[in-house]
Amino acid sequence: MRYLSSRCVKHLLNNRLVQVSPSEPVHIVSMAWMNDSMYVVTNASRMYKVDSASHQVSPIAQSNELQPISVAADWLGQKIYWSSRRSGV
Repeated sequence: MRYLSSRCVKHLLNNRLVQVSPSEPVHIVSMAWMNDSMYVVTNASRMYKVDSASHQVSPIAQSNELQPISVAADWLGQKIYWSSRRSGV
């Protein structure tokens, strides 16, 4: 597994995440690691996948779709789970 330093993750996310509002900066509310990738949920109800090899940040869930509030990794089943405001799960 490759390692992303906290400074590297912060730089990647700060350059690619959308702010909630000018007065409320984006911050990470939940994160999980699996298969050399970090899955991040922000206070803006958005979820991103950060690839540790390429340092590419890809959006997974946007605010209007699922409204994720937390994320977890099942390493044995190789699945990602998240809780959502919209579904109440």
